[in-house]
Amino acid sequence: AMATGARALSQGPACWKATLDISGDGKSNTGPRPQDLDDFGPLADVTVNGLVILTIDSMGAGPGDDDLVEYFKNRVIRGPDAFVEVADGFDDYARAMEKKLLREIEALAIGALDQ
Repeated sequence: AMATGARALSQGPACWKATLDISGDGKSNTGPRPQDLDDFGPLADVTVNGLVILTIDSMGAGPGDDDLVEYFKNRVIRGPDAFVEVADGFDDYARAMEKKLLREIEALAIGALDQ
């Protein structure tokens, strides 16, 4: 998903900030692993934020497994001000998505105070 998203962003118009949002209820299981993607290729200058959906299955599969939040923090997110938002199950997804989007756009509020 990250490689595909980065390629799609690179084919679009130039912009001052590029952000990919990756949501998941489990670890990467197809394609390249997130930690193996090159930060200097299509992901150069792209911020990747994560939204983790916690379920019974996402809480770790055995000894030595990172929990899913730590997996996203250590292997998925990257770039300036990257962060992970957490949904407590699929019923909490809309709330977590709204919170994540508000956090992403609050940095866009640029203005000047007339004095």
